[in-house]
Amino acid sequence: MDKNNEHQRPLTAQESDEMWASVISRIRDQENKKRKNRLVRLSAVSVAAVLLICCFVVYRLSSTPTSYFAAEHDLTVTLKDKSKVTIYKGGRLVLGRNFPQQTREVFLEGNALFTVSKSKKHPFIVHGTSYETKVLGTVFKVIQRGKSFHVDLFEGKVEVNKRDSPKAIFTLHPKESFSNMGNEKIVTIAPTNKNTAKVNMDATLSFNETQVQEMLSIIETTYGIKVRFPMSIAHTIITLESKDSTAENLLERIAIQLNLKIKKRNDHTFELEE
Repeated sequence: MDKNNEHQRPLTAQESDEMWASVISRIRDQENKKRKNRLVRLSAVSVAAVLLICCFVVYRLSSTPTSYFAAEHDLTVTLKDKSKVTIYKGGRLVLGRNFPQQTREVFLEGNALFTVSKSKKHPFIVHGTSYETKVLGTVFKVIQRGKSFHVDLFEGKVEVNKRDSPKAIFTLHPKESFSNMGNEKIVTIAPTNKNTAKVNMDATLSFNETQVQEMLSIIETTYGIKVRFPMSIAHTIITLESKDSTAENLLERIAIQLNLKIKKRNDHTFELEE
């Protein structure tokens, strides 16, 4: 028989079945390989997703700030650096993300009493609503109400500054109090003991573009005195800083700046005259 005719002869039923069985087997092998590769890829993606989720959870746990809230009662907490803080009712304390390994920064809403453990490496910084208090180791109390900011220092030494004026630093010593008297343009530092004779005490006061009427009211409150003045100067704006001054010395500086005369009527009454 001619070889060309032999190649062209029809397949028998058995040969046809064997051929299709071979084709189907190869197709199934390819599909199985694809399915295995797909499962391997899916497994790898799943493992990667699980690892990513685990890393995210660990990151969130390590980076989320610790927060303490005194909801219904005063709350006393001991921080990781052994500092103790009493957060007064309604107050909230949030620790910085790196507290205390790299920094000792906390953020305070409301009022709190701090007993800070000593550290030569990291100062303890309390970020208030508008002011910052910086210490190395001390006992002090921070009181915030609206625009009012007040610090009582019992032990050690602290530095207070406005958050937007970091170079204007005011230093407190034991038994001294810092207050802005509810006005961010005013600073007073005076003895904490309210029973101390105030008229002759030394106090630090700073006024930035403040009306004379408001300034003299702060001086009266700080020193426990009465100051009479002509109403013609009540709304005059002046800037003045006086460190460790008595009431009389401070009023003399104001009188000079306003071109006025000062008279002392008695131990607790002064008068500014044109």
